[in-house]
Amino acid sequence: LKGKENEAHLYVNLFEIKLNKELKLFEYPYTVEPEIDDTNNAIKEKLFKSCSRELRAKYGECFISGNKLFTTKKVDDLYDVKSILYLKGRNEYILHFSKSTNVKTIKQEDVQKDPLAKQFIELIIKDILHSNPNLNFYKGLFVLTNEKEKIESKNRTINFYPGFTTSFMETEKGNYINVTLKNKIIQGESILQYINRHKKEGYKNDYIKNELKGRSFKVNYAKSNYRINDILFDRNPVNTKFLYEGKDTSLIKYYLEAHHKEIKDKNQPLILVVKADRTKKQKNINLYFIPELCSLAGLEDEDTQDREFMQKLSKFTKLEPKERIEKTNEFVKLLTNDEKGDDNKMTSKEKADFYGIEIKPNNERFKAYYIKPTKLVDGKNKEIGEKQNTFPVYQTDNVKKWLCLHYSKNYDDA
Repeated sequence: LKGKENEAHLYVNLFEIKLNKELKLFEYPYTVEPEIDDTNNAIKEKLFKSCSRELRAKYGECFISGNKLFTTKKVDDLYDVKSILYLKGRNEYILHFSKSTNVKTIKQEDVQKDPLAKQFIELIIKDILHSNPNLNFYKGLFVLTNEKEKIESKNRTINFYPGFTTSFMETEKGNYINVTLKNKIIQGESILQYINRHKKEGYKNDYIKNELKGRSFKVNYAKSNYRINDILFDRNPVNTKFLYEGKDTSLIKYYLEAHHKEIKDKNQPLILVVKADRTKKQKNINLYFIPELCSLAGLEDEDTQDREFMQKLSKFTKLEPKERIEKTNEFVKLLTNDEKGDDNKMTSKEKADFYGIEIKPNNERFKAYYIKPTKLVDGKNKEIGEKQNTFPVYQTDNVKKWLCLHYSKNYDDA
């Protein structure tokens, strides 16, 4: 919207945070016995889900982040509580809670200026979104599973998930939630199918390794995403064992007990993921994944060269400004969803009401300014006018080796 000369008012993807009541949160550190590896978030999620009713009976509305429990209720006489979880094929797990180490009272004005209050609000919004049965989470990205689109290329099918990322943004007018549209693409074939297809086409193991190293992938038995460090063609699910709950356990047995997955191809290679050990007991931890239970994230080179396929995909990725605004504003609906999940606990709307949090599109006008275009000249020092549709471009047709530099967190975008 044009305003004064050289000035404009723009739509911004910032959402206002309104806290309708004073909120008090208590922080309880906890440990698990037997100890669960820091990288095994799937078991931690199952653990919390299984004993959440018992936890809420003692602590009130609560959620876990890292190795701490955040609650709305102060518990003085139960600071060393044991919550027991029984899982099929496993030992019982016990959660030991320590006395509250931190208490935070949050008011509306704190949201705008207090870093600790901002951190709690971020955790609460994440907790509200986790109650939405239509969302899957990949670290900072959450995608709409009920809006999945299947898009076919010449050789394969991909699953396209629209989604969002959120972050706090500090402005001169206070703190806002920044909402960005971000999509997730998962290949329709498993990584084992990818490997077998390339072998059938005559590619050697070393070539397949190099093609897969560094790629992001998703497991089909949890919401976790990982990045490939190596493909181990000299290993398979039968001959590979590791220490699990104090015993040498084969991958065949582990996946059956921990994830209820029966591995069909006993001779397939393994995916190696190297994780840093947060407990500092050792430098790194090797994690082994089964290719038939994993799918690559992102597009293949063959997909991007398929003109018809890219035109189909662009209908979901290249949005007009009006469409982008409408889809961004739909973020609010995720926090007010009133559908119950399988666990029949509080809905996103009920949790938002409980915490007293309201998120709404920002009504503030943010100023932007027009600047004059940069003056461009060609090789003969002739100015290239802004109304010119074309001008000479120097290029080569045979660039077979090229390099793209990017931050590691931007791998999928690159």
